Amino acid sequence: MNSGIKLRQVFVWIAVMGILALLALGQVWQKNTHAGLSRSLVKTARERDALAAEVLLLETQTRSLRQYSRLEDVARERLGLIKPGPAVVIQPDGQLVAAAEPAETAGPEGSGSLRLARWKGLFR
Repeated sequence: MNSGIKLRQVFVWIAVMGILALLALGQVWQKNTHAGLSRSLVKTARERDALAAEVLLLETQTRSLRQYSRLEDVARERLGLIKPGPAVVIQPDGQLVAAAEPAETAGPEGSGSLRLARWKGLFR
């Protein structure tokens, strides 16, 4: 019986040590998972802050583009657009057919002749 009791004590001791080892491994796994989630949380918070700054910048740009003068400046600088000026019609051989007159001096017949010159220039 004495050997049966010693064998039983050995099994109990192995079982207790196994349980303690499992608890220690569980604690290590929990700490490792916690560290990974903390890194992920910090990374996500940085991304959120960067996106919030970008949203603020875009809202500021949107407000500034609602002003017509700013929109016109952007259209000229970025898109290369220009204000329409006086119309000039040039024939294919380079000869000037008609140029628009300033608005103050142009009369009704002046604008009509300019339109006629434009149409004639298109069909040559």
